[in-house]
Amino acid sequence: MMNKPVEAIVLAGGKGTRLAPLTEDTPKPLLKILGKTVLEIVFDRLIDCGVRKASVTTMYLPWQIEALGSSYGTLQLNYIREQTPLGTAGAVKNAYSGDSDTVIVLSGDGVFDFDLKKALEFHYEKNADVTIVTYATENPLEYGVVLYDSEGKINHFAEKPPWAQVVSGMVNTGIYIIDKKIFDRIPGKTEYDFAKQLFPLLLAQKYAMYAYEAHGAWHDIGNLDSYFTTNCEALDGNIRGIKNSGLSQKELQEKNIEVETPVFVSKNAIIGQNVKLGAYTVIGDNAVVSDNCDIACSIIGDGAVLGMGCGVYGTLIGRGTKLGENCVTSEGCAIGANTTAEDSVIFPKYAFVHSAAHIAGNDRISGHTSAKERVLFGEDGIKCDINETDPEHVMRIGYSAAIAASSHKSKGMTRVGVMCDSNSQSERVASILLSGIQWSGVRSVKFGYGFEAMARFAALEFITDIVIYVNRSSDGDINIKIFDEYGLESSETFERKLSRVFFGPDEYTSPDRYYETDTMENVWFLYYSELVKECKNALGVDTLENFVCSFSKEHDVKAFTPEYTAIWAITELGGKVISYKEKAKCNFNIDNSGLEMNCVFPGGKLDDVHIGALLLSFTNPTNKSAVTFSCNAPEALKMLAKNKGYALAEYANSTERKNKLFSKQVFRQNLFLNDGVFKALRFAILLNSNNMNIENLANQLPDFEIYSKKVEGNEKRASVMHRLAKLSNNDMSDTTRKEESSEGIKLVMPNGSVTVIPGKISGFKIISEAKSVEAAKELCEKAEEYLK
Repeated sequence: MMNKPVEAIVLAGGKGTRLAPLTEDTPKPLLKILGKTVLEIVFDRLIDCGVRKASVTTMYLPWQIEALGSSYGTLQLNYIREQTPLGTAGAVKNAYSGDSDTVIVLSGDGVFDFDLKKALEFHYEKNADVTIVTYATENPLEYGVVLYDSEGKINHFAEKPPWAQVVSGMVNTGIYIIDKKIFDRIPGKTEYDFAKQLFPLLLAQKYAMYAYEAHGAWHDIGNLDSYFTTNCEALDGNIRGIKNSGLSQKELQEKNIEVETPVFVSKNAIIGQNVKLGAYTVIGDNAVVSDNCDIACSIIGDGAVLGMGCGVYGTLIGRGTKLGENCVTSEGCAIGANTTAEDSVIFPKYAFVHSAAHIAGNDRISGHTSAKERVLFGEDGIKCDINETDPEHVMRIGYSAAIAASSHKSKGMTRVGVMCDSNSQSERVASILLSGIQWSGVRSVKFGYGFEAMARFAALEFITDIVIYVNRSSDGDINIKIFDEYGLESSETFERKLSRVFFGPDEYTSPDRYYETDTMENVWFLYYSELVKECKNALGVDTLENFVCSFSKEHDVKAFTPEYTAIWAITELGGKVISYKEKAKCNFNIDNSGLEMNCVFPGGKLDDVHIGALLLSFTNPTNKSAVTFSCNAPEALKMLAKNKGYALAEYANSTERKNKLFSKQVFRQNLFLNDGVFKALRFAILLNSNNMNIENLANQLPDFEIYSKKVEGNEKRASVMHRLAKLSNNDMSDTTRKEESSEGIKLVMPNGSVTVIPGKISGFKIISEAKSVEAAKELCEKAEEYLK
């Protein structure tokens, strides 16, 4: 089988933006690992598996790649220049000669040591149309996640999923083995992608697609962190086939160089006297390290020159760069090629310097690199320590949010709203955010004070792309949340865009025009008016004349809070709110955010979800009515809506709202399911029209209980989700499964179901559903055992 003709196509046309500034004058495949380019390492692997012919696609700085020549060892090379971007699949079709029955596709920026010959044998053994080489990783967010059965047959893809949708740690390495007939499925001379377009199409059309699990080392040189890590792994000897061909330990000692191993020093490098090299240092070809330099955890590019007395720590330095005497670089710095720094320049942490720059001693270096350790969004938005966060940080959040909102929008003018709670520190943060938005050249709207449900209402009701809400949490920190046009928390796709701008190296550029902030500070009155109007119209009731209730915070209700708003509305509609001490037939409690409410009555308690279920059961849909539900809403609630004749517009909290039934109008019609204040008024009307018999109403609901829990523990979250996917009773071969409307893994059990969702930063959220609270808790505990 291995005698079949096989040709390779290596994709090497990308610009490598995330590897800037190192790639500003060098194609990503030509970056070096211990003195050898990534592309040459890929060629070595092809030679090892017997491939003799390879085409290399180029686009960015193509002449540098073509300078490698027409052959590399026994491998004959052919270069194909792309004039316009063709995507991964389009580029491969454009480069395919048609001479071979089998094509192996590789990326020019992947370093690996596994045996491709075994992958080819697997492909032929399975008689596969496409074989994707997969690899286990605990950080799958930047890759395509692949799910397959015990035979290797693929049944699900998720391209760069958020953590909430990670169902496996097995990722697409970008190495494919393809039968020639598949090229008929790729349109010619147009941009077309393997992962996003071709593979889902082939899967839907039942082509034989298999995954080969590779073992060994695999590193995607996608960003500065991974590039440095790959060099470190090679220094540790963890990548087979990459040898440390630099000066030996003995040769370094003979040159009187103080060394902490492992290091790589090119035999062509020039090293001065009294030089200290710390562990994980790489010195490239023809580099010059002058006397008294101290270097650690850094990569010094080919031909770079370090003046006397330089201290270089945790830094990547491009080729040909010259640092003057006594320059010091700090952790996370990246300095582009052919840069010149004068004597005594101090580079701060995460300094980013473009190629060919000239840095004087008094220059302020404002750019900064991204680092994987720095995370902007947490589980509950962006948290700012009010004692440590400086105004520049907050302003950059506002600026980045505006830029991300603008790039997220296909056309038209972008508007960003800002609202805060009444805390004075929140107000200061909101003002600084507005300044950042103004500097971006995006229109801004000041919505004044309000609670979270009001901010979500403003996002839904006004012409804004996002609304930023600022409030002070119970622990004293400031929380910043961002809501989309539906009033839902922004998707992780948007959050990634914002984070890229925030942590990105791009320097500030002035917009064509600046806009003054518009002011809309009477949002509470509009919210209140819509609340009363909606409650009058929804059930055809104009008065709550006989309704009596109490509120749990009635003795200490602050103006314009959720409970204050509900009390005013109930009173205006003719109802009566008495003191909670007088033991009313029902006692309402709305949380401080205004998102959830519950009701305590003599016979028990109804939580937010069960009140929503009651309202649904007593609401009759009009023609073509839909109801909006998070994918993690209780199945009992969804079934109730279906039985009532509603269509379900489900959405995932972590991704874009792509359900065709989902619209602002539909979401607005169902605001009583997502807003605790609207829910309280609707529930008051329902109780009033049913003579306040809450227990009888509750008895009409199906038996279901929800229990949720956040757990920490196992750090190998991708592996955990992969194991749970195998346990799941879901039909994972269902190719209609839509990534934008599902999250986590649901385990269906005899006494209920439990869904496990990885958190954004760490841990898992467990949501169980059963007929009793005890059974729901038991399911949670059982799921927690699976996570260990």
